[in-house]
Parts: sequence; structure tokens; C-alpha cells
Amino acid sequence: MDFITTTPITTLQPTLERLRAAWQANKPDAQRHDDLSRLRANLKRRLDEMARIVASDYGHRSLDESRIADGMTALAEIDHLLKHLKRWMRPQRAGVGWRFWPASAQVRAVPLGVVGVISPWNYPVNLALIPLATAIAAGNHVYLKPSEHTPRTSAFLRDLLNSTFPEDRVAIALGGAEIGAAFAGLPFDHLVFTGSTAVGRKVMAAAAQHLTPVTLELGGKSPALICDDYPIEKAAARIATGKWFNCGQTCIAPDYVLVPKPKRDALVAAAQGSPAALRRKTREPRRLHPHHQRRPVRPPARLSRRRPRPQGRAHHPGRPAGSPPSACCRPPCCSIRRMTIQGHAGRDLRPAAADQGLPHAG
Repeated sequence: MDFITTTPITTLQPTLERLRAAWQANKPDAQRHDDLSRLRANLKRRLDEMARIVASDYGHRSLDESRIADGMTALAEIDHLLKHLKRWMRPQRAGVGWRFWPASAQVRAVPLGVVGVISPWNYPVNLALIPLATAIAAGNHVYLKPSEHTPRTSAFLRDLLNSTFPEDRVAIALGGAEIGAAFAGLPFDHLVFTGSTAVGRKVMAAAAQHLTPVTLELGGKSPALICDDYPIEKAAARIATGKWFNCGQTCIAPDYVLVPKPKRDALVAAAQGSPAALRRKTREPRRLHPHHQRRPVRPPARLSRRRPRPQGRAHHPGRPAGSPPSACCRPPCCSIRRMTIQGHAGRDLRPAAADQGLPHAG
């Protein structure tokens, strides 16, 4: 597959107009179930191929993780849509009050038109296909812009969607930031964006020019609180599993921990052994392509100066090989806790000591 091709910027508006004209001429109804069924069958058939392609974009990614996080998650969501679609499409009775007797009323779900979807690179299939499938289930046509940072996966999505849907029902635009900015400025009937807060602001500003309704799924803070009576070993194992799945590239992965001070060192020790245990379970290394390693937000400069990191790795004498870098701080050191942390930068965080528990979680 050719993964270098960029969609000409001059074709974005005509493509949107083609999608909208086709939707207005034949608004989807019964075909929604067939569309979702075809998408599910085609994705399931190419699940192993998808995992290999995602791994080639990342430099390496566990094939099992790709099957679970991108493939099976998307399939489960499509199953959910198929299971409930008929009921969701059915009109619902609504009361009108005695003053309007003998009138009756209904609430009907009405499709919007053409929905734009801008998806990120950390779950490149999952976060592209789930909003796409949801929009299809709601009776809309879809224009997708996947991330330019996973070009092979984006080409896979283009091939998958072209073989599943007519070109006037689902379209895909490939390209970098310039294409993304122009795409966000198109007059969609609704726009869905998943990504960073900084880019989300730009997307919302571009969409505002046409008063386009926007759904933003942005990064944020995900603290973990360990109560005094909870087993430390179990807490460390569960936090590590959530954090290091997909190399930490998950917006809801825990990025700092609040723990009673007397148990801090025990938690750090338990957490240091977790990466090796995870590797033994999967038998596959976890690493990202160097391009993606440069993308996450770095910790504050004072922490970087305090802990030199030659070639992107922390220097911690005596720590087990392969343990993630870390920073251990008391609650007053809160600037690192206000940042949106993902991936390797997130793994720079040891549990933060919380002397007073919940008051420091804000």
C-alpha cells in the first residue's frame, strides 16, 4: 500500500459536497445495519494484518496489544451498535400535557448529515473506527482524517474503508498539519476530534467559523489514589498494567499516584519490578518508534536537570534494567501534576507522596 500519498487540499471541499449531496439524495435507514456488518466483517478478517501494520508504524508494538486495543475494542463497539440500533431508531412516545389533549408526541432520532472525524496516533484504528461507526449507526455520512504520524495505518484504513463503503458515503483524507487545519475548517454538520488540548483549541476555533458543533475528547489528568489499607503489591501491579499498556500512550492512564507517605518507598519498589513482569507475560518488548518518543510533553526542566537522561533514558544507579524513568516529589511540587502526561514522559513519574491524601488530588 502507498502510505506517502497526501490528499490534495483543493479536493477537501468538493469531497465534502459530494458526501453531503449523496446523503441528501438518499438518507441512510435500513442500510445502516448492513454498513456496520460489512465493516465488522472486513476488520475482523484483516485483524492480524492490522496488528502488523500498526507495529511497523510504531517501530514495534505488541501484536496482542494491537489486536486487543485497536481491533477487538472496535469490533466490540460495532457489536454494541448492531445490538441496539433497531431500538435506538424507533420513535419514542413523549407526553404533551393535558392542555394539548387529544394530541400525541414522539421523539425521533434524526441524522445530522456529514460528520468529520479527526483521529490521533496512539490508538490509530480504534479511535478512527469507533466514532466513524457511531456516526454511520446514527445515519450520517463520514469524512475521516487519521493521524499523519501513523502513515501505514492510515493507508490501511483508507484501503479498509474503500473496500467497505461507497465513495459517496465514507471518504478519507490523508496528510499532515496543513491538511488537518483545512479539514477542521470545513463546514461539517458535526466534527469529532480526539487528541491534545492544544490542538483541540485550534480545531474548535476553526470549526467556529461555520458554527460547526464539535465533540472534543482531550487529554487530562488521571491520578491514582491508594488508600492506607489497600495491598501495595496489588496496587502497584494494577497501576503498572494500566500505565504501561500501549507504552503508556493512553489518555486515561494514571500519570501520578497519591499514596500515604509511610508506604511510598514500598510502592516504588513494587512498581520497579512491574515492567519485567509484564514483559514475561507477553513475551514481546514494548517500545515506540523514535518519532513518537519525541512527541509527549517533557517534565519540567528542573526535574530534567536534577536527573540527567542520556539518550532519553534516566540515570538511576542500582535500578533494574529496563525500568521506566521516574521522578518522586511531594504534593507542593505540583507543576508536573498539572501537565497532560502520556507515554514516556508519563513514565517519568514515580508515585507522588500524598501526606494528606485527597486534598492534594485537585
